[in-house]
Amino acid sequence: MLCWVSGSKICKLWLAELIVPQNPDGKVHMDLITQQGIQPLDVNICKNPDGTDWLLGVGGYSEVYKAQRPDGQEVAVKVLHNADKVRLQMFAMEVKVLMAVISHPNVVQFHGACLRDNLAMIVLEYMEGGDLHEALMSVRCGAQGAGLLSWNRQGAKLALDIAKGLEFLHARKIVHCDIKTKNVLLNKGCSIAKLADCGVSRLLDSHAFSSTGTSTFRGTLAYAAPELLLGSKCTDKVDMYSFGVLLWEIITHEKPFRGQLRDFKVPEECSQSIAEMHEACLQLGPEKRPSAENAVLQIQQAIEEHEARQHC
Repeated sequence: MLCWVSGSKICKLWLAELIVPQNPDGKVHMDLITQQGIQPLDVNICKNPDGTDWLLGVGGYSEVYKAQRPDGQEVAVKVLHNADKVRLQMFAMEVKVLMAVISHPNVVQFHGACLRDNLAMIVLEYMEGGDLHEALMSVRCGAQGAGLLSWNRQGAKLALDIAKGLEFLHARKIVHCDIKTKNVLLNKGCSIAKLADCGVSRLLDSHAFSSTGTSTFRGTLAYAAPELLLGSKCTDKVDMYSFGVLLWEIITHEKPFRGQLRDFKVPEECSQSIAEMHEACLQLGPEKRPSAENAVLQIQQAIEEHEARQHC
């Protein structure tokens, strides 16, 4: 779920300038790759071996399928069913946000959209490696070697990617509001992580921000910042708390449980600076949490220090 910070005049003006291309009929048909209109028939839903549609995920109002474009490119297509006027308007709002975040290597790329009275779809980058939740589950179940996602092998790099994605969003006054392992997608080799899920279903049914900036909780409990549960003003520090939970999960490979996140010993392979940053992310006071920019710097420094030791 992506939401932009209310109360920011700069943000409101900037988003107001993002005009979604429309055909003469007033409907949206845009393809950011070909710069031409995109139609439902321009993407073909892939099939499973049994002939059923290749479903990637299901939300409250939408389903996501693996699909293929005419040139053979694999994509993910989010389809909003029963698209009435209100839902179409909210879907278009999500498209505007997606248009604002299309140019970062750690945010799932937006390819285009088609909005009609009876159908709305968003075409997104397909990430073959699935989500981080699935990858960590494989480690827990022994299906995938724990070493693959160990902190110094790939865990730190994935954490850095996620922090860079957050830094990019926050610089544009956008708060994700639902950072969790299921909303982090990986490439085939699990070497690149990208933030995902602009969540039409969550955006449609949540009224995430009121005019005063207060929030109604619709995130994921295990990752939610304390102030979000209390309905306080939503800021970028909400994402940083969730990042702290996610960091704990990457380091330990365990499921997060509220109440124990600050009561564990960081493994020796993690530097003291990472341990301190993790603790800071989980502070109850939002003002005590680091920024995404600071997290990027600290993780990058820890990686560089580890690499330097390896070459000694």
